[in-house]
This record gives sequence, C-alpha cells and structure tokens, in this order.
Amino acid sequence: MENSIKNSSAPHVGIIGGGIAGSTTALHLSEQGFNVTLIERGNGLVSGPPICHLHAGGNLYREISQQQCLDLLRQSIDTVRLYPHALNVRPTVIATPVTDKGEPEALLPRLETIQNAYSELVEQDERNSVLGDPNDYYRLFYRDELEALALSTQSKHPVTIEEWLIPFAKHTDLDKLKFPIVVVQEFGLSVFRLAASATLSLESHPQCRLLTGCSLDSADFDGRRWNLTYSDKNDSKYPLEVDYLVNACGYRSGTIDDVTRQPQKRLVEFKSAFVTRWPECEMHWPEVIFHGERGTPNGMAQLTPYPDGFSSCMG
Repeated sequence: MENSIKNSSAPHVGIIGGGIAGSTTALHLSEQGFNVTLIERGNGLVSGPPICHLHAGGNLYREISQQQCLDLLRQSIDTVRLYPHALNVRPTVIATPVTDKGEPEALLPRLETIQNAYSELVEQDERNSVLGDPNDYYRLFYRDELEALALSTQSKHPVTIEEWLIPFAKHTDLDKLKFPIVVVQEFGLSVFRLAASATLSLESHPQCRLLTGCSLDSADFDGRRWNLTYSDKNDSKYPLEVDYLVNACGYRSGTIDDVTRQPQKRLVEFKSAFVTRWPECEMHWPEVIFHGERGTPNGMAQLTPYPDGFSSCMG
C-alpha cells in the first residue's frame, strides 16, 4: 500500500467494525483518497476468532451456488494479495463420513469448475497464483494410499501434500470415511500477522483515523450526512460527521442495523467452537473438514491446527 498526501476535501467515510472486512475496506478507501474513520470496539484490529481455510469449506455447503464459490475464489485471491505475509501455507483435507448421505465424487464438478476459473485468473495475471499451481489445485487420495502414508514419518518442515497427509492418515479412523478424500490447495491466514499488517498500514496512513476501544452509540442521517455519536473505553462520548457509513460488524451487523434504523432480514446460524491442546502431537496437521449436512446433529466439523499442539474444532 502506498501512502498519499492527505486530502481534507475528499468524502469522509465512517466504517464500523475493524475485522478483516472493515480493515480491508479502510485500506482500499484510504488508498483511493477518501478520508476514513474506523471505529472498532475491541482494543485492536482483526481480533476475532483465528482464521482457517480461505474458501474450500464453502465448497462443501450444498446450500450455496457455484457462482458464490467462484466469488469466494476471487475474494480469497484478493485477500492474499493484500495480506501476503499473513498466509499459512497448508492444504485443506475434505473427508466424507460414512454417515453422510452424500458421496465424495459429488464435489468433483464444482472443484473442477473452480480449478478452471483459478487457471484463467492466473493466465490473466500471474500475481493471482497465490494458491499454487492451478494444475495441482486439488487431488484425490484413496484408502490404500492413506494406509501407506500412515507408515511414513513426517519431515520437520512438510512440503508435499503427501507429507501433510501423514498425521491425518495415522490418527483418523479410515473405517468411518468414504473414499476418495479430497485435498485442496486452500491455505489458512494467521489472524495475528494479518492484524499486525492492517494496523501498521492504517496507523501510518494520512487518510485514515483509527478509533479502537470505541463503540457506536447513535447514527442519524439528515439527508446529506451521517451524524454519529461514539463512546471510548472511558465512556466519554464524541460526535462525528461522515458522508458515508459502512457496517462491517460481521455477526454483530444486526446491532448496527438497529442503531441506524436500517431493518434487514436476518439469518441465524448456531455454531460451536472449542480450543484444545494435544501436547503429544508433534506433527504438522493440515486443515481438516468432515462433510456433513448443515442444520443437523451430523453437520460439518472442522479442525484448524495451531502451534504447540493447539487446535480449534468447530461444527
């Protein structure tokens, strides 16, 4: 990102929420010359839950369209290009339990479409090749291959897909899976490195003002501008006028909709997430997703590995 000379006459944009969406919006708008004020209730940016795969998990959702998957692909590439130092290079394993009503092969047409779209994007601009070689975007592994890998030893710094699959092959009950399993070049993002990148960029940008530890109290539109009131961590209140207002509050978006009196239809989805530690595990795990029908007790389960034996499980 390149800093520009501050333009006091440019439109002023208020952004509520300093997660990935809010921080990225602030970066892009600042670079385009807008004056930006970012309000985040937490003490730092991008302070939400750790981030796993970029978008391979979305390809499992039967409820979303193929076009949405293609949109996710482009957004993932844009995100990595903006935050290249935040990338954790490890593949994503997609496994279908025998209890699931679907078959692994049902994913293949969608994955082939995404692979072709990724290849076209790389041909258009080689800088889009952030997910590795398009020809290797996904691979299939059968039971005999996993049984052979279970007898192998993982290197200290795994590079190949086979090396990444070794802990999965060793510790997964293969009798409970349908085959083949799918391994996709969908990497993860380090929320900590991403937060640092966004904070350093925005704090030094002359077009952007960061207000962390602050909450939006009220928002009134007078037909021309938004008149805001926000509180800091000491509960002191301040006025703020902006030309445009962006709601980037993620799952708290409905709260801001209520404050701004912009009623929206809402979808509620319940998930559970746990962080656990397996101190005896010294291997490097890939991201692992077990296919399942959403909205049922047999829904999708997701394992995200972190350093020192920690991992998060979400379903």
